[in-house]
Order: sequence, then C-alpha cells, then structure tokens
Amino acid sequence: NEMILPPSMGKNVMGQQSVLYASVHPMEGEGFDELQAAVEKLSLNDTGLEIHRTAGSSNNSNGGGPFLGPGLKVGFQGLLHVEVFRQRLLDEFDLEAIVTPPKVPYTIEYLPSKSYKRPSDLPMIEVIEDLIQWPPAGHRFKV
Repeated sequence: NEMILPPSMGKNVMGQQSVLYASVHPMEGEGFDELQAAVEKLSLNDTGLEIHRTAGSSNNSNGGGPFLGPGLKVGFQGLLHVEVFRQRLLDEFDLEAIVTPPKVPYTIEYLPSKSYKRPSDLPMIEVIEDLIQWPPAGHRFKV
C-alpha cells in the first residue's frame, strides 16, 4: 500500500539516508491532493526530503491510522529541517499541515544469549521506530 513519490527512492536525491521521519497530514481530510502536490513541488528544490505515501489505515505503522487518514511519511535531515519544511508549506502554499513528532529509525541486531533464545522464525536484524518495539529486558542486542 506504499507508493513512492518522486524524487525519492529510499534515499534522498543527494544519496544521504534520512535521519528522522515524520508523518505529514492535511488539516482537512479532503486536502490530501493539495498537500501532496505542495510537497512534490517543495521536493524539487529541497533535495534532503525523502517522501513516501502512507495508506492511513490502522494496521499501518507508517500512517496516521484511522484518525489522521492518508498522509505522507517524510524523511528529514534533522529537527531544523522539519521546522523549515513546515514553514515553507505555510509561506509558499498557505497550507497548514499536521506533522507528527519525528521518529528515528534504529537498526537492532540481536546477539546470542544464554538466558534468552530468539525464535528462529524472527529476523536477527530489524529496524524499529517506536519505543514499544524496543527489545525487552534480557535480550542481548546492539544498535
């Protein structure tokens, strides 16, 4: 259900991986197309953006769930970049958007442990963004 919008292909145009991600949603439910068009135009001269469309369903951890509806998952280079992006949406397109608090993706590699045996059907390396996904006590891992 995820559609990648140009110019992003998992990395931004400069080839750098985004440092943090935030979901961006229109203030009004009907304003998604206008928001998407504005973000596409901003991305033409902001090479640090990485943009993915989110479905907005409750089982999609990237989206806003059933409350915020469809939106965009946007990768940024830092907190200042998020604020500049939000201000440019307002100044250049007269659009106020709901921008969720940014999340930082962590790559967790599970290590062998005498006290805990990780099930073989679970991956040994995973990327997490929410603290609720953080490994419980007793698990050995490196970030």
